[in-house]
Amino acid sequence: MSYQAIVAADNAVAEMQRLQDDVTRQRAESEQKFAQALKENRETTQKALDEAQTKRDGRTAPRPAHEGREETFTFLDTEDDYDPPATPSFQMPEIPPPPRPTPRRTARPRIEDDDDDDYSNQSWMR
Repeated sequence: MSYQAIVAADNAVAEMQRLQDDVTRQRAESEQKFAQALKENRETTQKALDEAQTKRDGRTAPRPAHEGREETFTFLDTEDDYDPPATPSFQMPEIPPPPRPTPRRTARPRIEDDDDDDYSNQSWMR
């Protein structure tokens, strides 16, 4: 065997060993996560069963007054110290209303009333 083949084989063996170590480490981590999830599931299930049992017996289960939420700024806090938004320093220009539409004109020319039937007084005949 040549020297290069020996070095390549050693590198391949080292790479395989590193990959196997990674696989075993990942398996251990996933098993640990699975065990933690099972434990949390058991605790949650037991808590729900205990609450259901106490409810069935007629006793009230001890519960916190409210969920442990952090104090945040709420709407009720703003009622006492409400500052209206400041008016802008520049004055808005007064916008005039749009112009009124012009009255519609009739399409036909105005024709004076004619009393006689022969239409001799019509303006278009003048």
